[in-house]
Amino acid sequence: MSDGAPDFSFSGLKTSVSLYVKRRGPLGRAEIADVAASFQAVVVKMLVRKTVKAALHHGVKRLVLTGGVAANGHLRQALEAAALEHGLRLHIPPRALCTDNAAMITAAGTARLAAGARAPLTLNAIPDLALAG
Repeated sequence: MSDGAPDFSFSGLKTSVSLYVKRRGPLGRAEIADVAASFQAVVVKMLVRKTVKAALHHGVKRLVLTGGVAANGHLRQALEAAALEHGLRLHIPPRALCTDNAAMITAAGTARLAAGARAPLTLNAIPDLALAG
């Protein structure tokens, strides 16, 4: 995450947390809360840092935070503060509209299943597959 590239993965962080929990054995409520809060703090910091850096690099003046992650209060506050600091306009929908795409995929899949649509086990990912039909 420190190589300066705009893309990143949290796999190393997740592995580190997993190993920490395994080494420590069963965690108490306070330890669980501490690990979760620490994980969230690092993720929010990296998301905000990478987003602002990319916006400034590409001359973007407006940001939109959407999806299920946009419901996270810490992320909303941190990105709002960073946007204000760097003169960026930030648009965030109300929390009720910040839903996970999984709900939309489930709804689409349920409708297709109810209509009798089936796919063979050999089906591969098709990024532009129509949701209706």
